[in-house]
Amino acid sequence: MESSYARFLDGVHAEHIDEAAFLFEQVLNLSDTDQLPWPVLGSFEARFEAHLDALVLGGDRAWRLCCTHVDRQTVGVLHVCLALACRARQAGRVAQVLRDAELSQPELVRAATLALARELPPDWHVFVEQGLGRRDRLLPVLAAVAGQRRLPCLPALLAAMPLAPARCAAGAAARTRSAGRARRPCPCACTPGGRCAGGSSGGPAGRAATWRQGNSGIANRVILD
Repeated sequence: MESSYARFLDGVHAEHIDEAAFLFEQVLNLSDTDQLPWPVLGSFEARFEAHLDALVLGGDRAWRLCCTHVDRQTVGVLHVCLALACRARQAGRVAQVLRDAELSQPELVRAATLALARELPPDWHVFVEQGLGRRDRLLPVLAAVAGQRRLPCLPALLAAMPLAPARCAAGAAARTRSAGRARRPCPCACTPGGRCAGGSSGGPAGRAATWRQGNSGIANRVILD
C-alpha cells in the first residue's frame, strides 16, 4: 500500500512539474507576439503559481523528482527547479542546479536568469556577490539578476563586468540604430554567444526580454519598445 501511495505522489508531482514547465515556455513563446492581451498572461501566471505552490508543499519528495526531470535540460524544467529551490530557501539546491545546467545554451541562460530574478530571496544577495567575484560561467546570469533586482552588490558587479563580453545584439542595435545618435552601452548582461542573457534585442523578436526591475510576475516579463 505504501509503495502504491508513493507512486501516486510521484505521479502528482511529475504532473505539476510538467504543467509548470509548459506554462513557463508558453508565456515566453506567446510574449514574442504583439497580439497577446495582458489578461491572458495573468491567467498563465495564476496557473503557474498554483503548480509551483503544490511542488513547495510536496517537500523533499517533490524536489527529488524535480532533480530527475532537470536532466532533460529543457527551458521550462530548469526554470521550475530554480524557482522551487529559491521558494523553499534551499541555497544548496540552487547551487546544485546551476552547477549541473548546460548554461552554454542561451535559452537556458535566459530561463535561469528569469527564475532567479523572480524568486531569489532578498537576503541572498551575498551569494550573488560571491558568485560575481568568481567571474565564472554564471557571470551573465548573476549580473543580470543583480541589475534587475537592484541587489546591493554594485562594487562586485562593476568589478566583474569588464570581463564580460562587451557586445550583444541589443547593444549593437542600440549603438548603430542611428549614425547621428550618441553611442550607449549594451543595456544587459551578455552571454558568450553574443546574445543578451535576458533575450532582449529591441523590436518584435525581443519583446519577451527580461522582467521589469524588481517585478515578480510572469505577466510582467514583457517590456515594450
